Amino acid sequence: MKTLAVVTFALTFALSALAASEKPPADVFQQSPFEFTFKVPASFKLTASNTGYFAIPMGNVPYEEKAWQNKADTISTKVTVMPEAWWQTRAGGAFAEAKENMLREPGARLISERDYVVGECRAHSLVVALKTQFQRIDYFLMKPDLRVVMYLSPKESGLADAACKSLFDGISITPKGAHN
Repeated sequence: MKTLAVVTFALTFALSALAASEKPPADVFQQSPFEFTFKVPASFKLTASNTGYFAIPMGNVPYEEKAWQNKADTISTKVTVMPEAWWQTRAGGAFAEAKENMLREPGARLISERDYVVGECRAHSLVVALKTQFQRIDYFLMKPDLRVVMYLSPKESGLADAACKSLFDGISITPKGAHN
């Protein structure tokens, strides 16, 4: 399941994953003027954490991904720090591109999608049936970060369960330095 989440991320971004021997510095993931917060339900345990670089036509971009598991369900997150050229040329179509790439997967079926805003940032949610798995994938444009939160379950009803609902309902994006 952990490997599937990693593969899905790669397909979602339509980036070729090239294993880079070097790791990006931790502070590269602190450049956004926004604070992104979410809470993983206590029943989920961290099973993977990785950083590296993806190769895209505009150069290598740093990413950080994590996965948590509870029985057959998985939560995955990814932050990719996109270059300015990507923001100028591709960010406007990022959600449509992500949808198109997901639906290229054999047997993929779009169940629902919607655009919304969290804080001052655009977001997009896709619910997709993919072979024997159901996925809710939400994308957040937080310049310079492209963030993704995924919930994967072998049952469609898993996407309506309390764990999935609380994960996505608990996401917030606030300007750094703002007090709640």
